[in-house]
Amino acid sequence: MTGVCNVSVIPVIKEKPKVIKITKKRTVIVECNVVSKFAPQCTWFKESTAVREDSRHTVRVEQVKEVSSGYCS
Repeated sequence: MTGVCNVSVIPVIKEKPKVIKITKKRTVIVECNVVSKFAPQCTWFKESTAVREDSRHTVRVEQVKEVSSGYCS
């Protein structure tokens, strides 16, 4: 008998997100330290609605690094 076990690893937010820079009507830079088993994906919300990416709105995840335990940080 063979069994399959799918275990989801929930990302852990190590530090509360903080606004680093705001350029009026242009750019907002938010820094957040998250530890996860998988590379992060990010969705920006305004109130309870997800902001769709288009020519004016983009979301980028930068500076992803793998730590020695095999997790992304």
